[in-house]
Amino acid sequence: MGFVKTPSEIQAIEARLKNPQFLNARVVQVQFESDPNFIRAVLPPPLGPTDSPMIFARIGRWQSNCVGNFGGAGIYLSARHGDTIGVYVLAMYMDSDSAVIFGRETFGEPKKMATVHFEQDPGTVAGSIVRHGVELIGIDATPGKDQGTGQGISWAFNVKSWTAANGVGLEGDALLTATQFDTVLTKNISCDGSLRLNSTIHDPLGDVPITRIHQVRYYEGDHSTASKVVARIPSDTFLPYAYGRNDDWSASF
Repeated sequence: MGFVKTPSEIQAIEARLKNPQFLNARVVQVQFESDPNFIRAVLPPPLGPTDSPMIFARIGRWQSNCVGNFGGAGIYLSARHGDTIGVYVLAMYMDSDSAVIFGRETFGEPKKMATVHFEQDPGTVAGSIVRHGVELIGIDATPGKDQGTGQGISWAFNVKSWTAANGVGLEGDALLTATQFDTVLTKNISCDGSLRLNSTIHDPLGDVPITRIHQVRYYEGDHSTASKVVARIPSDTFLPYAYGRNDDWSASF
């Protein structure tokens, strides 16, 4: 395979792009209530809040049919677009550049590189994300009862945007994407646990209000996905959100 792909190589690549699969997931998740005003302020139009101001923090490890094995984490806000209820990905971190590139280019996920720590055994689950020497997300959980296998469909919203080449604004309108996740769980374990969120100037996760921990769980399973563009967002409208989810280029590293 070279710098210019043949028709057969393109066909093989697009077969993976159309149906990425993220397999053998091992994930610890904290679902918590937050400040509705915060959620409303950080959701870009045309997304709106749901009736429940819930946020999900996840850390885990996955295998895939497209980017190999990787660890990662994210912060997901309950959101709706029209009649579709899902989550908006506020922040996301990976320990593989392939996973970062794939997610940003394909779905518009706001992925950044970070160091991922994840440990799981029968007595404990612990995960953390470290970037620029700071633990941004930390979860400690004690597994309890396994709720059994299950399956379901969920949606995640992301935005694809491109910084203008001249450094002023965006290069055209942003695109709101909706990704459908068909999930099959082989384990779904209720846990007792805790969540830590911290900030750097580039990653202000400590600003996310935690009102009340609603649920902690550890799960294992497979995700099959398919994504599509569902709306265009005027460049001037999305620009503050675009700069907010990237690193602060005006700040010193």
